Amino acid sequence: MIAAPIAVVCAIAAVVVAVLAGTGRFDPAESAETAADQVMTRAEEIVCLPFTYSAATWDADLARTAEVLTGPAKRQWNAMSESNGRVIRESDVIAECTVDRLALEKLDEPTAKLLAHLKVHTRTNGTSNEPTFTSTRVTLTRVDGRWLLSEFAMM
Repeated sequence: MIAAPIAVVCAIAAVVVAVLAGTGRFDPAESAETAADQVMTRAEEIVCLPFTYSAATWDADLARTAEVLTGPAKRQWNAMSESNGRVIRESDVIAECTVDRLALEKLDEPTAKLLAHLKVHTRTNGTSNEPTFTSTRVTLTRVDGRWLLSEFAMM
């Protein structure tokens, strides 16, 4: 007599578990890991763009970099590009950047704070300069679903 109700309860529990398993239930730990991974991947893709340019492709480099900037970083970039563009072209500057190290300091959506250690190598008038390593505090802000550079501060 007791076996029938227990079987019904077990069957209902099995159905509920099966339904919930298929709903993609929100797991905060998994979500935080995914968000951190997304931020780190995006930062790897864009953090060097302001330091990667060539006199020959200056206009395209400006446009490409402007697409990943917002807020103070965009204003800073626009001011720098106006004042330095002529010098970069006249001196035939080529700058290449690679991310040496990147660390997520804080993720508090819609912002993420990171520390980036960058290696920047430049050539001026065909002469190669020694690579420079720079540490930078970077803030990414999510705008319309995209992580964009919103603050850049050299350390």
